[in-house]
Amino acid sequence: LFAHRPGRAFIGLVIAAFLPMHLYLYHYPTNETLSATLCTASIYLALRLLRNRKERVGVYALLGLVLGLAMLAKVPALLVLASVTMVLAGRLVVRRTRVSVAVACLGTMLAVCLGVCGWHYARVTMHFGTPFVGHWHEALGFHMWQDPGYQTSGYFLRFGQSILDPLFAGFATLPDGLYSTMWGDGLIGSAAGQWYFVPWRLEPMTAGYLLAIVPLAMMLIGGVVMLTSLVRRPRAAWFLLLGLTFGMAMALVSLNLRMPTYAHAKAFFSLSAIVFAVAAAGLGYEVLSRRGRTVRIVVTALLGLWAANACITFWIADDARSHARLGRLALEVDGDRDLARRELDRALRIDPENLSALIGHASLQVRANEYDQAQATLERASQHHGDQPELMMKLAQFAATRGRIDEAIEQL
Repeated sequence: LFAHRPGRAFIGLVIAAFLPMHLYLYHYPTNETLSATLCTASIYLALRLLRNRKERVGVYALLGLVLGLAMLAKVPALLVLASVTMVLAGRLVVRRTRVSVAVACLGTMLAVCLGVCGWHYARVTMHFGTPFVGHWHEALGFHMWQDPGYQTSGYFLRFGQSILDPLFAGFATLPDGLYSTMWGDGLIGSAAGQWYFVPWRLEPMTAGYLLAIVPLAMMLIGGVVMLTSLVRRPRAAWFLLLGLTFGMAMALVSLNLRMPTYAHAKAFFSLSAIVFAVAAAGLGYEVLSRRGRTVRIVVTALLGLWAANACITFWIADDARSHARLGRLALEVDGDRDLARRELDRALRIDPENLSALIGHASLQVRANEYDQAQATLERASQHHGDQPELMMKLAQFAATRGRIDEAIEQL
């Protein structure tokens, strides 16, 4: 895209490298990142084809292979397949390529793609009667519903909650859900509480939502420049990126209209269109830099601060907090007492008064029917953290299990 403008490419690389959506997704077991990687590789190969003066069937075959793998990873890759096919077909028409050559190139690409992923969609069709089955398909027996059961226009048009109160902002509006999951793990890994599962540092993450206004502004400015450039001087590469991004946006809106659940207000469902975002950011930075040396220094400093903050947020440190959370996760979710005990012991060796580790140890001792030890652990925690609501809840729970109802009520 920016073969002779390395500055633009570098800014785009910085945005891609430190984008919170990338950093936190790679910690989760998900095929979102695999799909996005393969779709990005497909876009790269398509851009190479758009730059080539001669048609190379081998590159078309390689593109078909990558597109087929992307289609195996996740169904939304269909939008990438459609966008790439239409733009490459338009390029062949504009260049007045011989029909035989055009058919050979596009036919090879589509045939290889179908050969790689066709068996899967044929199997799904035989089983469900349709090639595209999402988790909402009624044949799976999994039904979703959310109050009030439909969405109003305000859900799609309002924005601001993710700036003021970013965690779980996806419960407010669709734009807030997209912003909160793009610039941070706004849904906290789908946990029911802020403290529970994720090992992120939530304080810098929430600050990052305010800092993210800078790279977002760069993307918006660059997107306007890209669209204006496309109108004035059509370019196949811009057609590809803008067309794919528009298609992803419409698919996301359609998904939220047809299946209005909070689980669908996630930016990474359109992760395959990230090439447009980072390219637009490079353009936007260049536009802002032209406003003067002072503006360039301020924008660069804020961008660097945003990148450093994102790194700090999602760097999992070898500290008591991380080990305590891992221990409690192992105990509460997996029931793995051995792993829980090892991690909680490591946390207490680092910080003997860590509240989360002490509560985790008390839970472990209760499960092992070691009530006297659990009582001693909770009393130890009370010496340093007696005013913490989480500890009061645990004390109430423990008192209730021992039949001391009045004490439990007092703690609550």
